[in-house]
Amino acid sequence: VGGSSPDERVQIRNRGVAADDYFGQLDFNAGSNVHIANADITNGGKGLTEMVSIDSTNVLLEDSTISGSIGTTRSVYIVSQNLKPTLRNLTIQNGVGYAVAQGSANMAPIYDNLVLQGNTINGVYLNTSTGVNFDLTLNIDELNGSSYYAGSITLQAGRAITLTPGTDLRLVSGATIVINTGARLHMVGTPDRWITLRPDKSNPTINDYWGSVDIRTGATARFKYC
Repeated sequence: VGGSSPDERVQIRNRGVAADDYFGQLDFNAGSNVHIANADITNGGKGLTEMVSIDSTNVLLEDSTISGSIGTTRSVYIVSQNLKPTLRNLTIQNGVGYAVAQGSANMAPIYDNLVLQGNTINGVYLNTSTGVNFDLTLNIDELNGSSYYAGSITLQAGRAITLTPGTDLRLVSGATIVINTGARLHMVGTPDRWITLRPDKSNPTINDYWGSVDIRTGATARFKYC
């Protein structure tokens, strides 16, 4: 689905201007093959948690905008573990909740030139509640400077977490990062691009502070310009 050029865009939108006229959801189920380009997806999420739900690796959204979601939690939700959909040259704006949320940190979506603006939270949320058993790289350049958000992170043996220079990871109150035996944490910034771990609130009080980084015996960690 999509226009043949940036000047001939497809409109996927609500039928009227009131919230009651908003559409529900684009739901890309497991096994589906989807390519959307040069499209404006506007004013959806009515009665749901998100406007776009992705549960397939074979999804490519590119050169498009997703705008005005009233889903209660996020604009775009990537559902299951091990998925690798592609979001390229995509603007996600003016939505409720997170711009993007991952149902698991154990996946490898391709983010390429995302612009996140005007949302309640301009960032990508990682659900880390079941631990991280996946090599995970957080690269702020893919998000054009927007942040990643997460709760407590437990990295399993044999796996690695890499934060690239300039990356900003925001953690919920009391969250801990545990690097288990045989796991690796790599946080190496540069003098002009420090890596930041900080609370998820914009103006945190002491009750919003996150917890600690726990490097277990036999784990490997490198910190520089953090």
